[in-house]
Amino acid sequence: MASLVIAEHDNVSLKDATHKTVTAAAQISSPVHILVAGENCAAVADAAAKIAGVEKVLLADAPAYARQLAELPNVDPGDDAFEYKMTVLKELVAHHVEEEEDEMFPMAEKKLGDSRSSELAQQMAGPKAA
Repeated sequence: MASLVIAEHDNVSLKDATHKTVTAAAQISSPVHILVAGENCAAVADAAAKIAGVEKVLLADAPAYARQLAELPNVDPGDDAFEYKMTVLKELVAHHVEEEEDEMFPMAEKKLGDSRSSELAQQMAGPKAA
């Protein structure tokens, strides 16, 4: 079963804590996947993909994530507010994924055609899928 690490970052670069968490997660379970959620944070996802032991990076890039994630470090994990904020984050990510799978991906597949879609899927999977 995969371990999921939520990347700690500032929308520009990964924090060192993410590297340490990936190392710990890999000792517990592998593969390790990282969720990068924020706004304009594609560079962070690129950096996360280069961490040893990371098999997959999930990118949720939308304005709604910027504030939600910025507040988490200021909330005690034992506090009810932390659980609430994590629930809201989970719902935001689930909505984002659903929107991509139900609307954006079918539209892209229709415009690209089966052959080009398959080719792009193979390129995106990269060498880690081989």
